[in-house]
Amino acid sequence: MEDLWFKTVFNQNIADVEGSPYYEKNFQPAKLTGTNETLSARYNVYHDNIEFSKEDKIMVVPKEETYKSFHFMMTDEKIDLINDGYYFHIFQGKNYQAYRKPKIKFQKFKKATSGYVDDTPSKFLKLPDTYYTLISDRLVEIPSNPKAFASLFPARKEEIQKFIKSNNIKLTNDADIKRVMRFIDN
Repeated sequence: MEDLWFKTVFNQNIADVEGSPYYEKNFQPAKLTGTNETLSARYNVYHDNIEFSKEDKIMVVPKEETYKSFHFMMTDEKIDLINDGYYFHIFQGKNYQAYRKPKIKFQKFKKATSGYVDDTPSKFLKLPDTYYTLISDRLVEIPSNPKAFASLFPARKEEIQKFIKSNNIKLTNDADIKRVMRFIDN
């Protein structure tokens, strides 16, 4: 299915493209949350969908409330469907949650413009992840700037800024996001 779509849109085989549109290229055992059903699934970052393999066919999971959350057992990662998009659930607190959204961009083939430059092959490029938190049931992007981040929580703004500075928190990785969210959640 992916290869057929690729040929139609980009006039080339997906095998000729560097990189991958997938978070993990291989199918992994995943459990649909709330059931005992285990699927062989993978997350397609480029298309923002979850594919599963059944009877040698690759199918896409519909973005419906019924299929809202998946737990990938080998990597112990959980993906939640929020506002018609998939997000990796990285922190669950009493009052707050944090999510990570991976991004991949497709760069088309570029023919060399002179003899001094090589052709640029088609490739999937991994972009920096974006982080989010749920505030009042609204998904809000976590800014990488500590002051802007602390402003999301006006009642504890100074306290959060101090915590970030004293613990050398970087708002661009899972471990530090978890630390600061744990602090805020208490």
